[in-house]
Amino acid sequence: MEIKYQRTMRQSFMVVLAGADMPEYHFHMCRGNHIKHFLEFDVVKADGKTENWYDITGKQALGDYLKENKPDWRFLNLFIAALKDCADCIDLYLLDEAYVMLEPEMIYMGADGEEVFFCYGIFARESLAEQFRHFMEFLLTKLDHGERSAVELGYLVYQKTLEPNYTVEDIWGLLEQRHTETFWEEESAPREPENTVIQERQKGDNKSEDKARTMFWEKAAAFLQTKKAELIQKWSVIGRLKRREGREKYRMVFTPEDIQREVSGNTALLSEREAGVLRFLGEEPGRDIFLDRGSVTVGSGKEVDIPIQVNSVSRLHARITVEGSRCYLEDLNSRNGTKVNGKLLNYKERVEVSEGDTIELAGEQYCFELI
Repeated sequence: MEIKYQRTMRQSFMVVLAGADMPEYHFHMCRGNHIKHFLEFDVVKADGKTENWYDITGKQALGDYLKENKPDWRFLNLFIAALKDCADCIDLYLLDEAYVMLEPEMIYMGADGEEVFFCYGIFARESLAEQFRHFMEFLLTKLDHGERSAVELGYLVYQKTLEPNYTVEDIWGLLEQRHTETFWEEESAPREPENTVIQERQKGDNKSEDKARTMFWEKAAAFLQTKKAELIQKWSVIGRLKRREGREKYRMVFTPEDIQREVSGNTALLSEREAGVLRFLGEEPGRDIFLDRGSVTVGSGKEVDIPIQVNSVSRLHARITVEGSRCYLEDLNSRNGTKVNGKLLNYKERVEVSEGDTIELAGEQYCFELI
């Protein structure tokens, strides 16, 4: 499977070379109904090849999203709910689940991280249930292991996927059961009982529940500890995913340690030993960006390394990497684009920036200088 990215001034596309054409009925059904959780797409045929053009404007591939965010309990709920809706829509519109791929480069997150989108139209060669089992193996290595509820839920879901003939509906039922248990735990919490005997009995019940929960947690933690190395080795790959023999291998991406920074006014200072600087070409003083060696993200969101509080700049706009005396710039599918010397970058396009080059982030202009 071949993936490339194209963008215009207003839209960004993921272009996938389809190995097999899907039935024409499926395309018209998707286009005519704007199905929830499916990326909108067009099919282009030329020179005997079929390309699916998916509109990914303002969205981020899950693989890139997980580089900046650890999946927690909330993310698991969000993703499984979206997958359940996806499966329901497939049944409702008489589509085929074999044309949905659950791979990080084929799944997209909305700009605010609140929506999940899938690509329909690329033959996956595996059922949705089989793909989700592989996906959970990958996701277990990415979970926020500091969040107990995320580990518990991830472990339960993965265990469910190991059962023969399980369905996405079964996973959703497991989630609903967890929600119900949590609700009743909160509702049945002791409310200062007047009777001392009742109070002591409830204390005993609570101790039993705590012991059972502790045993479950220890079991889940032990499972992850023993499986983590195995899963990392199995799915450990770096960079862009490439399909081999009908199934892609996932790659683990290890980001550098967080760079300590001090923000003074609008100037981002990352280190006492900078390697380069982006000189702001506007009239406002104090908006230069000083770069240390390493990789940093730029945008208007709270999670980026270098904040630029301008409305036209996307929440996660671009990535800047300084390696020795070289500087590289990569657009992260920003809504209003990233340019180098006037050239608009495609999503995931990584270009080297030379001293004196002009960089535009959604119209905000900078000049790169080495220090």
